[in-house]
Amino acid sequence: MASKPAYLGQAVAMLIFHDFARFRFAKETLQFRDDVIRYGATTGPLERDPWAAFRFVCVGGKTPYDDDVFSSLKDTPLFPHMMKKRLPVWADVDERGTLDEQGAHYAGAIRSALDYPPLGWLVVDRTYRTQSVDTAVLEPDNANCWYDAATQSLHMVVPTPGPLEVTQGVVEMASKSRVAVKQFFLHLCYTVGYGSKDHYSFPLLFALWHDRGVLRRRPSGAPRERPLRAVPDFAQASRLRHALSHGRRQADRPDPGVQGRFRSQRRRPL
Repeated sequence: MASKPAYLGQAVAMLIFHDFARFRFAKETLQFRDDVIRYGATTGPLERDPWAAFRFVCVGGKTPYDDDVFSSLKDTPLFPHMMKKRLPVWADVDERGTLDEQGAHYAGAIRSALDYPPLGWLVVDRTYRTQSVDTAVLEPDNANCWYDAATQSLHMVVPTPGPLEVTQGVVEMASKSRVAVKQFFLHLCYTVGYGSKDHYSFPLLFALWHDRGVLRRRPSGAPRERPLRAVPDFAQASRLRHALSHGRRQADRPDPGVQGRFRSQRRRPL
């Protein structure tokens, strides 16, 4: 590879067999062989801007029945204007400015209240860390893909929570394909995964099989079209959950007349 991969655990090769016996033999032969994949020198972690940066700010009304003074739902989430040295540059603070400037003002007010809490407030400051894990879901994964040569149309039946991402990936691959694709039809099915199937390569592999012209390359005497079956038996096909470290401050204000009033702030630890 010419560049560092953004995630570990993605497929580096795709082998297609016309019968299960050969597939099983090849799998058992290659399994647990450390010399199958040749790795380059260790180059350290990938350095790049964050995948995303945003802030959710919410300042409630005086009572639970009043409108929010400011909230991401009522007004807007906060997004950085730019990245500088891998860090986001946020809007200026202005209570009467644009919506993101107002949001920065209220975020600063929350931070100030936590830095200098009034007498009687209980402020809890904690840092949490998670380990790096591979995602795994209990329901079996699947996709169905076929190419209509008469209309040069590619059809895919895919259970995915991110249809736009699948569409963009397939269209990009089809634009570089040796087989002409004039139309792409994505038929969606319901699935779950709680984010584990976002940035997911499995549906794209089915489209890639079409790109390799598998339906047209067949042994002598074989049916004109041979269906392809894929059974993923690994958990690394999805997005790796990288280790996370984040801080949280929360303040509780005892108030006999109001239940559950608090201020909280998530912060990025040093």
